[in-house]
Amino acid sequence: MAGVNRARTCETTLDPFVRRPDINPDDECDEFPFAGTVEGGTEGALCADVIPVLQNGTWVITQARADKPLTGHEPCVRANMSAEANGSAGGKLGSFWKNNRILDTEKFALAFTP
Repeated sequence: MAGVNRARTCETTLDPFVRRPDINPDDECDEFPFAGTVEGGTEGALCADVIPVLQNGTWVITQARADKPLTGHEPCVRANMSAEANGSAGGKLGSFWKNNRILDTEKFALAFTP
């Protein structure tokens, strides 16, 4: 499921993800909702394209593409992330699922805190 969902969001879309090697030499697409979830796999053309930057301990989100302004109403996000950060986050997500015994199609809550 994850590979198909990731491709639908990041690769084989009507609006392919735009890599930004000027930001990260090893830039990758990091998607939300997560590709490994039932909610993942939203058509990438519908997603907000963002660049998250850590500034003074706070993540600041900026628009990644001038031709695709952020509205705040997009059903998904594609973020320009380094391969290292993307892999680290994916590993932590996998550990969360395993350590909490989250099964396929089982519901869980996700909360964002400042």
